[in-house]
Amino acid sequence: MGRLTCLAVQRLLLGDKVAAAKFGTAVPIEDPVHEGQLLAAVQRLSLAAGIDPVLGVRFFEDQIEANKYIQAGLHERWTANPALRPRQRPDLSIEVRPRLDELTGELFTQLAAGRCAKPDEPPDCALDDLHREALQLAMRSVPATRTDPTRGLEPLTCCLRMRRPRRGHEPAPANTRDWLEHNLRVPL
Repeated sequence: MGRLTCLAVQRLLLGDKVAAAKFGTAVPIEDPVHEGQLLAAVQRLSLAAGIDPVLGVRFFEDQIEANKYIQAGLHERWTANPALRPRQRPDLSIEVRPRLDELTGELFTQLAAGRCAKPDEPPDCALDDLHREALQLAMRSVPATRTDPTRGLEPLTCCLRMRRPRRGHEPAPANTRDWLEHNLRVPL
C-alpha cells in the first residue's frame, strides 16, 4: 500500500471517533463551514505548492465525503444495534482534530511531493465493508497510475507544476496551517 493510501486509511479510521463524538448529540455530520474553510485553504496552498488546485480540492473533497460516509454508516449501525454503540464520547477538539490536522498536512505533503498515484493492489489492512467503500470514495480522484491518462484526474506528470525539495525530519507543528507553513514554507 502506498503512503498516500496508508494516510487516507488512517484518516478514515479517525472517522470512527468523529462518529462516536457526534452520535446522539445535536452536532450534525455535515459541517459546511469547516469544510469550506479547509477547501479554501487547500486551494491557496495548492497554488503556492505548485499542485493543480483542482486536484488538491477534489482530493480533499473526497476525504471529507468519505469521512461523512463513515459517520453516517456508523450512526445507522449504532441506531439499529444499540449493543454496538460506543461507550465513550471522544473530545473532537482534544483527541481527534489535532490528529486529523496532522494527517491532512501529511496527505498534502504526499500530493506536493508527486506521490499521487493509486497503488496497483488494494490495501493490505483489515477494513470492514463500510471502510473499504469509504476508502474507494477517498481515493476516487487520485490517478490510477503515474502514466494512465484515462483514470483519475490526470497523470502524475500533469498534476504537478513543480516539486518541492525533500526536507529532513522536523517535528510537526500542532495544526494543519502551521504544519503546512512549516513543511512547505508557504505563508498563510
